[in-house]
Amino acid sequence: NALFDAPDQSNVVDYFPCNFQTGKLISGELSALLMVGSWDTNGITKAIKSGRLTLTEFLEYWTYIYESIHYQLHSQSLKKRRLVFLDEICDLSGMHASQLSPSFISEVLKPWLKLTQTNYPETTKHIVFFNPPRILKLAWTIVTPMVSEGTVEKVKFCRGYKGSSRRFIEAAKRNELVSTI
Repeated sequence: NALFDAPDQSNVVDYFPCNFQTGKLISGELSALLMVGSWDTNGITKAIKSGRLTLTEFLEYWTYIYESIHYQLHSQSLKKRRLVFLDEICDLSGMHASQLSPSFISEVLKPWLKLTQTNYPETTKHIVFFNPPRILKLAWTIVTPMVSEGTVEKVKFCRGYKGSSRRFIEAAKRNELVSTI
C-alpha cells in the first residue's frame, strides 16, 4: 500500500517521457532513462501558464517519482547491505534551442531543480548525457549555476555514441561505454 496516492501522471508524462528500470548499468542498481531531447518544454510551460496544469501538480508528480526511486534505493540498500544509487541516463537526441525558452527556465526548470537539489541531492551516482546536440554547451551553461557542485561532478558526456537509447543501455550493461564516457 502506498502512503499517498500517485498523482495523475497523464498531465506530465506526455510532456516528459521517462523510463525507470532495475539492473546494474554504469555503477548503480537502478537506472532512469530520461528522454530529454523529446521533452516538450514549451508544451508544459503553456499548460502551466494556461492553468491546465499547475506548477504544484508538476512538482508533486516529480516528488512522487523521486520518492518512489528513494523507496527502491532504500529497499535495495537493505537487501545488499550497502548504499545503492541511481544512474541517470539522459538521451539528448532531438534536443533543440527552443526547449530552453526563458519562460521554461524561470517558471518550470528553476523550481524543479530547486526541488531536486534541496530534497534529493545524493541519490544519483552518475548522470550520463548521450547523443549531445550542438546546443549542449549553451544548455549546460544555463543549467550549471542552478545545481550543486556535487551534481556537476557526477555529470559525464558520451560524445562518440550514436544510437538508440535501448542500445546505449545494453552497451552500458556490458561495460562497453567506459572509454566513451
